[in-house]
Amino acid sequence: AYWLQTTSEARLSALKAALDMQRACDEVQRVHGELLAGVGLKFRAGAAVHLGPVVYGGFGAQEFTLLGDAVNLAFRLEKMTRDLDARALVSGDVLQGWDEGQGFCRPLGTHPVKGRARPVEVFALDDLAGA
Repeated sequence: AYWLQTTSEARLSALKAALDMQRACDEVQRVHGELLAGVGLKFRAGAAVHLGPVVYGGFGAQEFTLLGDAVNLAFRLEKMTRDLDARALVSGDVLQGWDEGQGFCRPLGTHPVKGRARPVEVFALDDLAGA
């Protein structure tokens, strides 16, 4: 998912979308847990929220996509959810200048990210209580 604005409302909407996705995964696991356990699986998905410039549009017949460093970083953060045992990660860029947003996240420190010279500040999205 993507948002065209970087307002507090858009950032909060992105965090809500990440949590809604986690709730949907929980529901699939609840409904189909026995079937999944029978084949040794558990239904989970990681989510990442990052903020940055991208290029977007149609790049082929009926194909719409986003391109850019921000997309790549979001992908890398999503992969990091497994290593950091966090269901949803938020980059420090999302929280920069948004004091309210920091109340929804737990700092996990800075972490090296493949393809980047400097480590990235990462937060776990825990809850949106009071939002």
